[in-house]
Amino acid sequence: MFGVFIMTDQKNSISITNWENFQHYTDRKMVWIKLYIDLLDNYDYATLDDDLKLLLIHLWLLSPRYKNTIPYDVAFLKSKLPISSKIITETNITMLVSSGYLTTNKLASNMLAKPYQSASLEEKRIEQNRVEHMRILDYFNNACKKKLLLTKDRIETIRSSLAKGRSLEQLEMAIENFSKDTWIDRPKFTDLVYAIGSQRGKPDNFDKWYNIAPVAAKKKGIVINYKEN
Repeated sequence: MFGVFIMTDQKNSISITNWENFQHYTDRKMVWIKLYIDLLDNYDYATLDDDLKLLLIHLWLLSPRYKNTIPYDVAFLKSKLPISSKIITETNITMLVSSGYLTTNKLASNMLAKPYQSASLEEKRIEQNRVEHMRILDYFNNACKKKLLLTKDRIETIRSSLAKGRSLEQLEMAIENFSKDTWIDRPKFTDLVYAIGSQRGKPDNFDKWYNIAPVAAKKKGIVINYKEN
């Protein structure tokens, strides 16, 4: 798997992890790179946001021109990469770090130690968020027998619900109840937003599904059939 890490030289730089393992020639100028078709089946890559995929591929393309030591400067990268400048951000690079494609090392200069520490804490926070988001999505996919990917909209649905003070366990309970719904049209409306999210002009779906007890109801012989509002 390609990845990127920050070199510990006098300047910040970006390098593709394991780049040398994919090079067949070392005595000539590179004019192309190879992408394996199996990348389409790589779950980690598939669940990256489209902006992150685009940024990562362009870093792969840029790397040979700088002998795999690309200056890590957002303004510089914006001038070199033919993609939207909105995609080339510190945040997106940090998200690639948290996704395992980029790794960072401590900077050599003591003058840069404090900014690095702040970046390291931010990386840990983003990684923790990613783990939580994947936990909820995996739980939903298992409970509802789906294969949804972690898109921006689904990340926002999870983030917004957690921001309201709900625990991961509470979200999982709401999803579990949601997965038991027998409404005939439920297959058309099986996504995270219908289980734990909010739709414009409608009550919060989390409250609807968390505050029911399907197991207890079934023991009493009650058929549960929750229809869309």
